[in-house]
Amino acid sequence: MRSFFLALGLLLAGCTTGTHSAVVASIDHDGASYPIRALENGQWEVIVEGSPQACRTPTMEDCAWALRHRLGAQDALDALENGTS
Repeated sequence: MRSFFLALGLLLAGCTTGTHSAVVASIDHDGASYPIRALENGQWEVIVEGSPQACRTPTMEDCAWALRHRLGAQDALDALENGTS
């Protein structure tokens, strides 16, 4: 039984690899700061309202565009929900 739990622990530990990240920069936009994380696989993502948004390439410029598109899409959805355009 002990080996079962050991194997289960190792399996679960293996499932979490690749998710570690470190904040490498941030983007300031309209008075808010959005952190940029570097993933172990070399990709970057910008965190918008607690959710990751992938950057096309690991550069500040591409993360800024990813942020801009995400915020624009959210504004469009909000306008649809409120019946405004």
